[in-house]
Parts: sequence; C-alpha cells; structure tokens
Amino acid sequence: MTIRIDLHSPQTALLGESPLWDVARQRLWWVDARAASIRCAAADGRVLSDWTMPGQVGSIGLAQGGLIAALEDGFYHIDGQTGAAQRVARVTPPAPGLRLNDGKADRDGRFVSGHMHPTGGTAGELWQLGLDGRVTQLETGLGITNALCVSPDGHQLYLADLDGRGDPAL
Repeated sequence: MTIRIDLHSPQTALLGESPLWDVARQRLWWVDARAASIRCAAADGRVLSDWTMPGQVGSIGLAQGGLIAALEDGFYHIDGQTGAAQRVARVTPPAPGLRLNDGKADRDGRFVSGHMHPTGGTAGELWQLGLDGRVTQLETGLGITNALCVSPDGHQLYLADLDGRGDPAL
C-alpha cells in the first residue's frame, strides 16, 4: 500500500492541535494553541480564516452556527462567520498555570475537555459542557489530558493522561 502525504495549507503553527474536518462546509479547522488562534482552510488548502482568540485554545468541536472551543478559562462559542468568541461557561482552574487542553464532542453534542499544566502535576480536572450550557466535573487528579475519543456506541470516553511525571497513564 502506498500512502500519499500532501501539505494541505502553507500556514504554519507554533503548536498545531485539534484538526477537525467539517463535512457540511468542506473545510478543515485547527487551532494554534500557543498563538491563541483558530484557523480554517478550504478543501483545496486556501486559507479562509485565522481568528485570534481571547486566550490559549486547547481544542475545538463543531457546533450550531460555528464552533465550540475550550480556551484556557472555559468553553466558548465561536461564530462561524466572524470568529467572535462568546464564553458559554467558565471553568476555574483548580491550580495556577492550568488551562483547558484537548477536547472532543460526543455524538449528542456535549463537549468534554480536560486541563493541562505545562510543567506537570496532577491537579487537572475533566469537564463536560452540556447542551444546556452547564458544566459538569467528570474527573480529577489529571496531569495533561490528551487524545480524547468516544467509543462507537457512545458509552465510553477514552483519554490519554500524562500523570505529571511524563508517564502515560490510561
């Protein structure tokens, strides 16, 4: 089997994360976490959007009228036309230096994201943004929440966690 790899967009990122294909609009969304931006390109690679956010962006998911984003201090709705960010729910970090990181929407539209600390530790928490805009804490004692995915039947959430010592803990 031959695998072909092409550069989709000439845009570079300081820390590219959370690629998300939007089937309905035929575009690729992604974030540059360190530049605090959300970017978008057409299927042919043409850059369509590069929006600066009010804080570091950990992850994005599709939402009605745009995107849902996990920024350092909570969940935001991002207008799909203008890039305007409106906080939906605040998530107060349990310790200084923590920010929301990787996240994923489940099949029902709830969005889950967890904390990370750039220098380690296990003070992080996992949060779910419900369809009603309320947040629910799902887990505590996490280091760096990463690689979230939902099982095909929608009943299990999986994630990779670096436990603060750099050791993967599933």
